[in-house]
Amino acid sequence: MRGKSNFRGVSWCEKVKKWRALLWDGQKQRFLGHFTADTDAARAYDRALLDLKGAEAKTNFPASDYASAPAAAATAIAAVEPVAATGAHA
Repeated sequence: MRGKSNFRGVSWCEKVKKWRALLWDGQKQRFLGHFTADTDAARAYDRALLDLKGAEAKTNFPASDYASAPAAAATAIAAVEPVAATGAHA
């Protein structure tokens, strides 16, 4: 059924005909992206929520599904930061 998702933080975007994931961080709304499947949007929401709130976050799927996600995200950030710090651009 289009337009309604059973997942927290996921809604149908009629304009682009895809599922979107949104997360409220205090007074700010974070756009997490558009996805073809609502389950993919829900997982993006879960990962962002775990980064924001930690282990006590109410996720769509079991938090244990994302046990390795923070380490992978930290590795990706570490790989990008040195290039940005030196100011080298291709």
